[in-house]
Amino acid sequence: MYYTSKESQGKKYITFLVRNANLGAIASGITFVNFSASGEYIMSYLVTDPGDDEATAYIYFEFLIYLLFGAILGGLISIPVVNHIGRRKAMIIADVLTIIGCLAVIRSNLISLLLGRIICGAALGLNMMVIPVYVREISPPELSGRLGSYFRICFTIGLLIPFVCTLGFLFDSPPRFLCELVYRMPCFFAVARLLNLLKRVEFDTPQFYMDRNQDAKAIAALEKILGGDRIEHIYHREKKFEIKGIRGLFGPKYRKQVLLVLLLIFASEFMGSNSLILNTSIIIAQGSTSPDGSQDQDPFQDSQIQNLLNIAMGLARLISSILGSILLEKAGRKRLFLGGMLFSMFLIFWIVRFINYKTIQICVIMLYSLCQSLTVSLVLPIYASELLPPSGVSLQVVFQMVCLLLSTRLYENQATVLFLYFALVGLVTILPIYKLAKETKGKTLNEVCFMFQPEYAKRLLDQSMDESVSELDGLNLL
Repeated sequence: MYYTSKESQGKKYITFLVRNANLGAIASGITFVNFSASGEYIMSYLVTDPGDDEATAYIYFEFLIYLLFGAILGGLISIPVVNHIGRRKAMIIADVLTIIGCLAVIRSNLISLLLGRIICGAALGLNMMVIPVYVREISPPELSGRLGSYFRICFTIGLLIPFVCTLGFLFDSPPRFLCELVYRMPCFFAVARLLNLLKRVEFDTPQFYMDRNQDAKAIAALEKILGGDRIEHIYHREKKFEIKGIRGLFGPKYRKQVLLVLLLIFASEFMGSNSLILNTSIIIAQGSTSPDGSQDQDPFQDSQIQNLLNIAMGLARLISSILGSILLEKAGRKRLFLGGMLFSMFLIFWIVRFINYKTIQICVIMLYSLCQSLTVSLVLPIYASELLPPSGVSLQVVFQMVCLLLSTRLYENQATVLFLYFALVGLVTILPIYKLAKETKGKTLNEVCFMFQPEYAKRLLDQSMDESVSELDGLNLL
């Protein structure tokens, strides 16, 4: 949507809507890493021998599969849910799923636990799709980057919370209630957002009403959000030329953007954007190979040290995301993403160089993770929501979860080999991304489409002029 400078009185309401929507991002972040942070709770009754590392690793990967499978499912169902019942009700459904999934996970029953993981994953996938779309559709183009960055900032807060809660695990026998708290935590944020959506948020986004040809509701929603004039002008400009459904993504209006988004996802996920977060403890615990072929003995093998490092990394990622939201407005989407890829590949050189110095290598790996949070991870959801309509963002979430599921298999390798994979992905994708990407800062969805497809814009302009001439002929004014 386009806003003028006079339409400032609705900005406080927009900020409330954005912050409320992103309570779901905090819940999603907690869900994303709660098993990584507090797997001891589940392992206590799933693994007979706590010292059996092979069984523990197997169960960890199985539970990750169930979560990501649920997220893929959530991305798929988000297409009909968002398009037919709306963005607001989609968030309500995500909150209900979060509550049900969390309650199922904390029951000491394997079937209930696995089902709970799938349900929590579905809520995760639904939130990852609907929140960026919702924020994009209620935000002025000149603020879409800053308001869109709330998603990653809040998601990073969610990533940090489970590790802070598990500080209690520094004791030999962590209290059971503390373990369960980590799995209940997403419920608190889901309930808070659910109550606000039911009591304080009356309308869906204007774009949803436009897509359904509900003119009166669309204009009422615009007036509620904008609180200014030129409402009908904005309404008619945004409504025109909209393409609905998944099939339209591969037509002339969106196909270049779809290809670009798929490249961005492939690059980010196979360079460890999210999988590194899930597997930080694994990377830290891996011993580097010394010249004589033996494994280093170092404090990083200690689980308490790993937990403290995860907390430090979580705080650093949060600070990086906040700084990234500032850089995003100054540098733009394209420059920040490509700059993050280039600096990441530079850091990989030093990770490989310090193969025999574990402590230095771990420090550089942490810096690599912060670079990803500052750039690639922050840009992707904002850029995708600016490039594509809701059905395209659903496709983005599904493909992203599939790539994340596949990329986690790489962590069976030593850190040095793993980051060489990351470097190869960066080298293969950086040039196509540079060629395809365009800056979307301050542009509406239609303006972005016309920028990517100038021949399509020209055809629509010619068609519009022909229709205007026909109308004038009918009025006998020529």
